[in-house]
Amino acid sequence: MVRALASVFVLVFATVASAQTPNPAAAKLFEEGRDLASKGQYAQACEKFEKSLELDNAIGTQLNFADCHEKQNHNAQAWRLFDGAADAEKMTNPERAKYSRGRADALLAKVGVVILKIATPDAPMIAVSIAGRTIKAAPVIKEIVDPGDIAIAVTAQGAAPFQKSEKVGAGKSITIDVPAFDGGGGTTTVGPTGPTGPTGPTTDEPTGERRKSRVLLSYAVGGVGAVALITGVVLGVKAKGDYNAEFDNGHCTEGSPPMCDDTGYAAQNDAVSLANVGTVLGIGGVALIGAGVVLFLTAPRDVVVTPTATASAGGISVVGRF
Repeated sequence: MVRALASVFVLVFATVASAQTPNPAAAKLFEEGRDLASKGQYAQACEKFEKSLELDNAIGTQLNFADCHEKQNHNAQAWRLFDGAADAEKMTNPERAKYSRGRADALLAKVGVVILKIATPDAPMIAVSIAGRTIKAAPVIKEIVDPGDIAIAVTAQGAAPFQKSEKVGAGKSITIDVPAFDGGGGTTTVGPTGPTGPTGPTTDEPTGERRKSRVLLSYAVGGVGAVALITGVVLGVKAKGDYNAEFDNGHCTEGSPPMCDDTGYAAQNDAVSLANVGTVLGIGGVALIGAGVVLFLTAPRDVVVTPTATASAGGISVVGRF
């Protein structure tokens, strides 16, 4: 009975949309889609609705397109269309927005949720794909998917790709952490490259003191990196606390996905932004610490002048790296 009423409601909206559609070609495709849907030919109907939407983005057409996908058990796509219609009509047509939201919420028990946490969402040329859909990179991504084996791929310029496949059940959610991309440059070993004996470097390696100015610079760079890293960790902890606090104070409720009021959404968005800042500072801090180490290890050695004396001669020895 509920499904029948829902279909009638879609048809009512469809009639209004048809009457208001200014594009004759879009209106014709829309009517053809309705006719095919009434005959149970949902795949062909969806094609007509999709082409009609390309010519005229009417909400009534979008609702019929969503209903058509739901009839084919394409529940994730149907949810996205109903959800988009609810958001679009929230201010201009509250009644239709309420209907669209109800249809979207009713699908949540039939879909799964993939929560992707990306450590470096600002990596160069980053690309995210979930179940074949390209998604804009963000620190936390929540994607509605149809149940089954879900392929996740995250790539970035100059780095090894992250690929994973996970099974998601209806009404369930999974969380996947994507580690930080290191740029794919591998590691560089800094130090002597000459042959070594069984007990260490050859004894003719210069032993002058490292240049003081370079050492001081390495300490300064490493110190700034350490401060940035600590600050990033502190901001990350605070962001996590602020994000979770919205569940404790009642502005957000747990679910798949979680639901929040306007205050909760705003607060959680601020927490995500703060986490982004913390991530950038943390990554920058690690990079600066690494740079400080490299500066120290590659510092040239200054000349050391040492008096020498033997039984037959006296003088000085000069040891250093020039």
